[in-house]
Amino acid sequence: MPSIDLDRIQFQSRELIQLFSFLKRTVQTVAPIHISGPAGSGKTTWAQWLILQWPSLAIKEMDGRYLSVQEFREQTQSMISGLICIENIDNLDMQAQREIVEFLEHRNHSNQIKIITTSRKKLRDLVTEELFRLDLFCKLSVLQIELPALKNISEEIPTVAEFYLRVFEILYKKEKLKFSAEAIDKLIHASWPGNFTELESVVERAVVIAQDSTIHIENIVFQFENSMDISQELLTGVSLSEMERRLILQTLKLTEQNRTKAAQILGISIRTLRNKLHEYKEEGHL
Repeated sequence: MPSIDLDRIQFQSRELIQLFSFLKRTVQTVAPIHISGPAGSGKTTWAQWLILQWPSLAIKEMDGRYLSVQEFREQTQSMISGLICIENIDNLDMQAQREIVEFLEHRNHSNQIKIITTSRKKLRDLVTEELFRLDLFCKLSVLQIELPALKNISEEIPTVAEFYLRVFEILYKKEKLKFSAEAIDKLIHASWPGNFTELESVVERAVVIAQDSTIHIENIVFQFENSMDISQELLTGVSLSEMERRLILQTLKLTEQNRTKAAQILGISIRTLRNKLHEYKEEGHL
């Protein structure tokens, strides 16, 4: 699946224009940079753009969801220069966090090591909850970028959707595709719980099922439109715990009971999801 080519996108929202300008001003420094944002907001895309700006450096890419102390040691023990990119660093256990802190503290200042990290959750919130080390947070977040949810920058949707359209036009061997005005309007006013990742999927689906050169409104099909968008009338008088229960159960239904996918969409851990389901079972909701 393609990621957004940041150099080819003409950003429309003030938020992304400012973020990309900041990124370009600071890219040549070795200062650590942390990128946070909700699932599907483009963290990997922005991290990969940064990596491409350092073509001469050896690159070590890791995933905090699976990173162990041993693997980190093996990857970095001989490093005197290079680039380290750790995605999903909010998933690191305390032992791995300590190992990274020690690595950074013992790093000689003459070494040229660039560190890029990403997280779905805000690290400062995890620090407050004592789930992330304060010293590591301070070391990793010298420079910070917080990517917004797509619904908050809807002016970006036509441009990015057009980019995806051109990519999938080539992939599926179709020519001169275009969106109808109604299709674009539907995209702009969607809620986008999956952010750019969902937009990409929706555009790909539209290209596949389109029967002519125009992407019509009926070709814009959402996975979540009937079950994730809850009207104000239905929410009136509903407690927060009840809203949470409905959202969790609806997401599980949409993912065909795949707990890993559901937890990713909801932005919670598998353990939290498991505990919630156990609670619902005891209450007789399951």
